[in-house]
Amino acid sequence: MPAGPSPALCRMSAERLLPAATGLIAGQLRARLLRELLKADPGLAAERYERSITLRRVHLTANDDTTACLSGIFLPPAKAAAAYERVDAIARGLKRDGETRTLDQLRADVFCDLLTGIDTGATPIARPGIVELLVPLDTLTGQSDTPGHLAGYGPVIADIARQVAAQQAQQKAHNDADEARNAVRLAAMMQWRYRVHDTDGRLLYHGITRARRTAAGDAEASDADGSEPLFDLAAINAAARPAACRAEPVAPGVFALRMLDPCPPAQADPTDRYPNAAMRRWVAARDSTCRAPGCTAPARICDTDHTEDHATGGPTTDDNLGLLCRHHHRLKHEGGHHLVQITPGEFRWISPHCRTYEVDPDPPW
Repeated sequence: MPAGPSPALCRMSAERLLPAATGLIAGQLRARLLRELLKADPGLAAERYERSITLRRVHLTANDDTTACLSGIFLPPAKAAAAYERVDAIARGLKRDGETRTLDQLRADVFCDLLTGIDTGATPIARPGIVELLVPLDTLTGQSDTPGHLAGYGPVIADIARQVAAQQAQQKAHNDADEARNAVRLAAMMQWRYRVHDTDGRLLYHGITRARRTAAGDAEASDADGSEPLFDLAAINAAARPAACRAEPVAPGVFALRMLDPCPPAQADPTDRYPNAAMRRWVAARDSTCRAPGCTAPARICDTDHTEDHATGGPTTDDNLGLLCRHHHRLKHEGGHHLVQITPGEFRWISPHCRTYEVDPDPPW
């Protein structure tokens, strides 16, 4: 097995997380410890990954109750996340079509059906992309080895984050015979989302990029409001690697970024029942996961919920909206729990027995 990090490195990483440890469940603490170790020694992390990936295999074992366990271990995280996303999308498609089995049961049945070649008889629910990736810009451009984060999975080493970013740009193009023509068409379909955080991890700015044509006819990405481009998507296709952040070139590999005014976006009418698209994206980027204590359900499967119910006068504003998975959304309304948003993104749950649980924003990575 690959050698682990040194005791001194483990101790240093653990000490950094001790102040926050009491408010985290085991899975959250494990993910943050792993992220700290990846940041502390990215070279060792990459070496461990390369050694482990050679040991990948599938296991079939028997459980004591005569059921079976089929699992794959030491898998590439991007492939594993994409495979789970596919199984989950088909299972949710079946649920949408009226299936009475639970989502867990449907995922298990779809998993077996796909591997044995049985037609699931379902259309996957439509979701943009295959996996959601959060990666620092300096990692994307190769200037650092800060780990990325795959939604629903956890921290990944910088090389994997860069590979996933490139693969997402290529996946619609690889079967097309005319790569040059397809690169332009792909760039027109691609959408990137970006976040700007302060040094404390608070979200300052969030936006989306869309492709546009330059005077030379190349496809490049620009802000959704039509301002200057942020990412060169044509270069991603041409070079099969993440491109640099586009702005004003200063020197080879150096770019001057324009300043961004902090948001959140405005809701035209705060009395509206539903937030607009920009507000939903902001809340999803700020919260990342369900805001119930210990829940790690990713933003894509969560509801954008009014902390103070809209029916009782709660406004549709960023400081009264938060992500809740369907289970905890029901718990809030039907389980006797009271939810308060202390400041935007910081929540306090009060149980029926008057126990309080505070949920702070997840760190960006």
